[in-house]
Amino acid sequence: AGGIVAYSDRVTLSGNTCENNGGHGIYLSSSGSVVEGNKCAGNGGSGIYLYQSENCILSMNTTTGNSNGIALDGSNRNTLSGNTVENNQGTGIHLYSSSNNTISGNTVGNNSWTGISLDSSSYNTLFGNTARNNSAYSVYLDFSYYNTFDDLTYDNLYGLLTITGVAVTGITQNSATITWTTSEYSDSRVDYGTSTSYGFSVYGAENAKSHSVTLTGLSPGTTYHFQVSSTDNENNNTLITFDYTFTTSSPPPPPPLPSPPRTPTSLSIVPSTFELTSGGSITLTAMLTAENAPLSGKTITWSASKGNLSATSGTTENGKVTVIYTAPSVTAAENVTITASFAGDATYEPSSTASVGTVYAAPLIPTSITLSPSSFRLAPGDSQVLTAVLRDSGGNALAGKPIIWSATAGSLSAASTLTDNSGRASVVYTAPGVTAPTEVIIAASFPGDGTYAASSENSVAIVSPISTSLTITALSLVVESGGSLPLTALLLAENQPLGERMLEWSASLGTVTPASVLTDGSGRASAVYAAPVCENATPVTITVSFPGDNRHSAATATFSLTVLPYQTVRVLENLKENLQQAAAEFEAPPLQAENLLALENAFVRGSLGAAVTITLVAEKPGLSKGYEREGVRTRLGEVVVGERIEIVVESDENFKTVLINVGSEVLPVGWLTVLVDNNPIDLADDYLDVLDPTNDGGRPEYLILKGGKGAQILVSIPYFSARVITIRGPLAAPTRLTPALVAVGIVIVVVILLLAFRRRRSG
Repeated sequence: AGGIVAYSDRVTLSGNTCENNGGHGIYLSSSGSVVEGNKCAGNGGSGIYLYQSENCILSMNTTTGNSNGIALDGSNRNTLSGNTVENNQGTGIHLYSSSNNTISGNTVGNNSWTGISLDSSSYNTLFGNTARNNSAYSVYLDFSYYNTFDDLTYDNLYGLLTITGVAVTGITQNSATITWTTSEYSDSRVDYGTSTSYGFSVYGAENAKSHSVTLTGLSPGTTYHFQVSSTDNENNNTLITFDYTFTTSSPPPPPPLPSPPRTPTSLSIVPSTFELTSGGSITLTAMLTAENAPLSGKTITWSASKGNLSATSGTTENGKVTVIYTAPSVTAAENVTITASFAGDATYEPSSTASVGTVYAAPLIPTSITLSPSSFRLAPGDSQVLTAVLRDSGGNALAGKPIIWSATAGSLSAASTLTDNSGRASVVYTAPGVTAPTEVIIAASFPGDGTYAASSENSVAIVSPISTSLTITALSLVVESGGSLPLTALLLAENQPLGERMLEWSASLGTVTPASVLTDGSGRASAVYAAPVCENATPVTITVSFPGDNRHSAATATFSLTVLPYQTVRVLENLKENLQQAAAEFEAPPLQAENLLALENAFVRGSLGAAVTITLVAEKPGLSKGYEREGVRTRLGEVVVGERIEIVVESDENFKTVLINVGSEVLPVGWLTVLVDNNPIDLADDYLDVLDPTNDGGRPEYLILKGGKGAQILVSIPYFSARVITIRGPLAAPTRLTPALVAVGIVIVVVILLLAFRRRRSG
């Protein structure tokens, strides 16, 4: 069932409430009727429904919660104004097959589909409507043409072009350009005038999306109202914007009226030039005249490029005014300009003048800095306290003055310090890490001030890494083929052990394990050399290196040894054992480790020629050979027990050394003389010296090691043919020897150090 249904013409429905009907709230099929001020809500059909109605007026109605708000079906030339159409389930205002209707000032919002819908409806005029917050579209057009929308407030449109970016540019006194953009190709029109009634229209492009229309013939300084409109070329629907305004440029102001002529003035300053010392003062006088007559009561404005000016008053009756200028504090001569200006007034023209001065620096008191120590040496990372003393030219300490510190390398505990009451300021300098001796300049500077002159002094530091040394020691200079030898390196820094430092081991042949090892607290690092298998004597160089660090210099040590075949090693071991046994039998001190190493070196180099023993057999002297190098031949010469012994030595090579052990039963050891070829020879410096026949200018040498029961005599002979070594003892009567004494032999170990000597062939 419906609410109100009217089929009659010229019906007035006013102030009715039509709610919750199954059909329409108000159904009208009429002509010339008025429907106003009604409330239609919650109806199953439209709130207000006009069917084939003409010339009806629907105004100030409220339709909410209906299927549609207001619907026109086949209805023409009707007016819908001031209605509130909200929260309906479909469309707010719906026109179907309806034309030439006027829809204005309606509020259409929050409807479940579209705010205003035109379906197959043309030539309708819609202006001043607000269609916002509808679910689908603000306005929806379908198969509808030649409709006009003016002053429409909307969110989005369907089937209707949009206008955006309305702007006014190029405003002059008489023209302005209106621009805008449309979503569809359309024509261009601007309606404008001095009120919202407009009154003037200008047309632009007919097929454009970017529109530009220029208005001409405008009045200067006038506010104009305008609105733009565009009709799309496809459906001929028109959208007209809201009202906009702009104001044309105002005409320039008229030129000012000429001022009455003013009297010229003249301004002077005395003195026009001056000189001052830093901070000094001077009185300047300005005089203002017009036509040579003084002007009184006039304001003179003073200014200074630097320095200060006192307050002043107006000119006196004689046209004068004075000012006191105080110069700035300067450290060098500077020019200043003092300007006096009269701004002028209605009667007198302006004028100005200047006085130029020079401000000189006041004499500064000389200063001096004493920096101690003036030079010093440091290791990297070590520190030194430096003290600067600041005094004036009279030797007086200057307190509370800044001392600026700098260093070419390293760091300082402070960049700036203040002197104390004794003029002293101290800083701690810390040396940088270096790998080579580096000179560093530490400077202490006083920058000076308004009273005291600047001064500076330098201290020179030599930063040097702590020198280090490396040595390698071993129990032997030889290694058996395929065998091993323990090695020990000692790292010292200024003769002190240097622990926790990494050493690198290497070998010219064979391997050293481990290759890298840290020194212990005693500065030592041990490794083991593993020799290769060699068929002949093979020299090897062992190297250990310390790379250095930011406090210590690098160091390298080498150690030379020889890898010997098994049989050669056995010969050497037997030789050393026999020598030590002979020393024990003679009650002589055993050979020291360094002497044994020297003996090994001589053996390896081939300079150890023979080891012989002289014994008494059946009370006759005999020669027993313990070792004799290839190419060396020894035999016993004349022997007189208790008096002398002669040994003949022959060699195919030069440079040999002979060691002779003589028991006291054969030759008393209290006093012995050694001769070569019956010529006395020199006494060697020590064991190492006598084992090197090359270092004494070709002269033989000897060395005697005495024990309680015998002596060892070493003889070095540089050059060879057949040489006779004679050992003389004190004269003594011969003594009959018992068989027990025969067992005590005279062990003569002749160590001949052969240094390869080749004579150059002449010619």
